[in-house]
Amino acid sequence: MIVEPPCPSYIYLIDTDQYAGNFEREVVAYATGCASSEDRYAVVAGHYRTAFPEDYRGRYNSIMYDVVAEMPDYQGFMCVAGIGGTPVQVGQETQHRSVVIYLVRRPSDELLRRWLDRAREYLDDPQKYDSHEFVPRATVFGARLLRVERVFHPEWAAA
Repeated sequence: MIVEPPCPSYIYLIDTDQYAGNFEREVVAYATGCASSEDRYAVVAGHYRTAFPEDYRGRYNSIMYDVVAEMPDYQGFMCVAGIGGTPVQVGQETQHRSVVIYLVRRPSDELLRRWLDRAREYLDDPQKYDSHEFVPRATVFGARLLRVERVFHPEWAAA
């Protein structure tokens, strides 16, 4: 039996001028209201609940869980945020400067604009929303919505 790994239908990339690994979970929590199980991200996600109480439904903090998908991160933990985009070479280091939001289905244009605006708001002054640890300020250049197409070749699967 072949078990396929989870795959989002879309990914939304928010492009910045800094290494996204320093703030991807905080930005997604603030922008969408969706957070991983760690308390510090739930605190940031709470700002979304305050701003958009009509989207709050209980269990997962936000109506966004109808749209936002959880994917395993590099350690295997389920997460709604990641890093990606076009890699940038900085000295000897390769950096991904895009925050990635994994999506189950295509969100409305209004929702995409809201997420982009909230990402800009958060990264303009992160300490205003989360004093748990240092999150650097960053400039948001724009965003891209990509549709994910899965190509699966059974002959490539391990026997």
